[in-house]
Amino acid sequence: MPSKPQVPPHILALERLQRLKNKNLWQTGQEKEFYTILTDILRSYLDARFGIKAMEMTSRQIMAKLAEDSTLKANRARMSQILDMADFVKFAMVRPLPDDNVKAFENAVAFVESTIPVEADESGADIANKKSVTTDSANMSLDDSGKEKTTVSEKHKLKISDKKRNKRKGGES
Repeated sequence: MPSKPQVPPHILALERLQRLKNKNLWQTGQEKEFYTILTDILRSYLDARFGIKAMEMTSRQIMAKLAEDSTLKANRARMSQILDMADFVKFAMVRPLPDDNVKAFENAVAFVESTIPVEADESGADIANKKSVTTDSANMSLDDSGKEKTTVSEKHKLKISDKKRNKRKGGES
């Protein structure tokens, strides 16, 4: 029996983020649960995409690891905002403002989208190995058992400017 093709880490992470958004946890006062799931999604993504064993690391250790990788350095501010807010909520019992929750979620999506791998085509030119995932509920549906499933929208392709491509390679623009 042929094995099922493995879902790329960015697709899996974006699908999980969409499901988290649809749960409306922070809107119903479940901020701790929201941030626990949000950080678990990102920690799993870091492991699957970059081999960073983030599930076993503290927030400070994750930030130090991101500083070591040139492709992740540019995204440190996003991850820092998410991890700092999550730590406040989970350990200091702080109630974030609604804008903080929205920003954390948007930063999580932006982190994943900005770290999707770029591959070279046969001519050697960079092409984006990306499928845009919209974060609205239009992409959500139910399977036969009544559980929600996420479908990935393929009608939009995410474009990367030459400047961003060069930046990811560590070159000058």
